[in-house]
Amino acid sequence: LTGTHPVSFADPGQVFRIVTNADLVSTLAITGVGSLLVIGDPVGVPPMTVDFNSTSLPGIDSIYESSSPNPLVLNFNTSSVPSINILQSLFVEAHYRAAGTSLSTSKTFNKIFVENNADVLFSGSPTVISSFEVEAGASATVGTLSTRWLTILDGGTVNINGKINTPKLVGLVSSSVGAGASSNGAIQFIGTGDIVLGPNSTVEYSGISTQTTQSITPRTDYVNMIISGVGISKTMTGPIAISGTLAMNTTGLKPLILSTPLLLNGGLTLTSGKIVSTLTNLLTLGASATLTGGSSASFVDGPMNRKTASTASYTLPVGKGTICRPIALTPSNASSAEFQAEFFNTAYSDLTVVSPLTNVDTTYWNVSKISGSANAQVSLSLDGGTVVPNTTAADELVVAQYDGADWASISQAPINPLPVLTGTATSTSVGITTNSLFTFGIKPTSALPLKLISFRGILQNGKPQLTWITANESDIISFNVEESKDGIVFNSIGVMEAKNISSANYVYNSSNILLGLSYFRLRINEKAGKYSYSNVVTLKNDIKTQMYILNNGKASSDIQVQLSNVAAGNYILQLLNTNGQILKTQSFHFEGGTATQSIQTGNASKGVYLIRLLGNNVYDQGKVIIP
Repeated sequence: LTGTHPVSFADPGQVFRIVTNADLVSTLAITGVGSLLVIGDPVGVPPMTVDFNSTSLPGIDSIYESSSPNPLVLNFNTSSVPSINILQSLFVEAHYRAAGTSLSTSKTFNKIFVENNADVLFSGSPTVISSFEVEAGASATVGTLSTRWLTILDGGTVNINGKINTPKLVGLVSSSVGAGASSNGAIQFIGTGDIVLGPNSTVEYSGISTQTTQSITPRTDYVNMIISGVGISKTMTGPIAISGTLAMNTTGLKPLILSTPLLLNGGLTLTSGKIVSTLTNLLTLGASATLTGGSSASFVDGPMNRKTASTASYTLPVGKGTICRPIALTPSNASSAEFQAEFFNTAYSDLTVVSPLTNVDTTYWNVSKISGSANAQVSLSLDGGTVVPNTTAADELVVAQYDGADWASISQAPINPLPVLTGTATSTSVGITTNSLFTFGIKPTSALPLKLISFRGILQNGKPQLTWITANESDIISFNVEESKDGIVFNSIGVMEAKNISSANYVYNSSNILLGLSYFRLRINEKAGKYSYSNVVTLKNDIKTQMYILNNGKASSDIQVQLSNVAAGNYILQLLNTNGQILKTQSFHFEGGTATQSIQTGNASKGVYLIRLLGNNVYDQGKVIIP
């Protein structure tokens, strides 16, 4: 493929022999029916590198051995991989580099690489002499439920630093399992050998059998693991250690069944499917482990432990059957502790209550402190699909604890008004021992010790002014003024001390210019530790943030940006390319009003870029040309 050649080869039955480094580009159209490629020569040629860049190349008839034992490198840069009829060389390296590559081959390669963020499905049974490697960012899925994946000859290695997906039911068996047995693991070692899992590796178990569980191979070096597929279940059958994240993403509530204890110090992601645990085979989240998700579609069915080492809120996403009822524990101090929780979707044997409770829920949680000295605040959450029975609109839900004889309220923040499907009730800080029982208590709605006559808001020169009037204040500590941009998540922006008089007027002036739509409410804090909320006030300011690029299109070492109608605060100015890559970042404090701020262009070449302003609830962006 050097020198001149026709743009199109259309004659039938042509054979194209490649004897030196070649780039098979997409502009080379070989359309002749029955045409084939031959790589190398029977008498031997120097080792070469062949890049397959076309999606319409014919199949490979033969690959011959080079004149030296150096490797013949085949770079498959598109998802369209030509079939190979005869592979006579023992020194071929196959590099698969494209997304969506599907490969069915039973040939023997010296080395196989999955790289360049490719994802490759191996639906055949190739053999590897030296090494099989999946690089960081790439993904390899091998075979199906019943087919064998890869055979590794004696002395060969497997290195995974991207993602490896194993649909086979026996999981990732890798060491000395013998040759050929399709009932063995996805990777068959002839002789000794093992799989090395790198620091960026992910192993996905995706068995899809509707009759047999998929067995997860015991290993102590898993980094990240994904449980997926539509199989009956997955089972951990031996010592497992996962240093990164375990992600549940099966179809429906198909479970991962623990038959060995599992400690997660990295993280747990619950999207779909549940984890079934027992007191013997227990799931434990480390103190620094992150938790993402958790719902009626994905939770822990059975007991689970949570280590703590701060006064943050630690959620245990427990449930039973098809119901998820998470419980959160907030330790009273930051010393190391460990708690255990299990949810029961049945009524406790004793339902007697003490005033002011009138009844309790027909479900409960069993919580134990395994170690540590911290007490904890308990938060119970509804699952979004089940109404607590025996409640009326005049009731509220509180946290109730069983004292050995009766259920008693330990409420700090109730759920009201009722009936509702979602919400969280929080307790005061309580001591937790072994088998401490908690549930939702039902009691009449508490009457507030004051009357909030009005709560209103206006804009004064673009700044919010909030006013409220109360009557009969008694034992009120303060009023928190809270703001939200979405009407759901509120943050405190100011506090005013309560006057505790028979009639009181309050005015709160915000120092920030309001941009767009905001929601405001009052949190009314009582001395008894209780609190309530006012109605929500909505304010809208249609004044737009103005960001002008002063020297757009002019040669300069920096870009000058003028800001107008921007509230005082801390901001970030960024220079980005059109792919969204951040090239420069400049942090600054703005006093409000109108001013100019600059950002260096650095080594940015000529072209179109983006200038972005962030901070203090402001997001603005514009294009800039660097000549």
